[in-house]
Amino acid sequence: IVVGVPDETWGQVVCAVVEPSSGTSPSLSSLKEHARNHLAGYKLPRRLVLVDRVLRSPSGKPDQRWALSVATAVVADRPDAVEPGP
Repeated sequence: IVVGVPDETWGQVVCAVVEPSSGTSPSLSSLKEHARNHLAGYKLPRRLVLVDRVLRSPSGKPDQRWALSVATAVVADRPDAVEPGP
């Protein structure tokens, strides 16, 4: 799930909330490298939040509000984790 989280410089930055597959631990750089083939540079995530489980609605859709609250909380705890701007 991707959400916009607050950023002092840019106003908001893209944050990916990811439930890793069993036995994997993706990094922000590997995620960006994969996504670079499919997205414009400004759409690439600047933050990565790994979660044990992505909450979903009864219809199976990812819960965007939950993802935003989780990402915002993590970003507030780690304000220096933003990668440099484009």
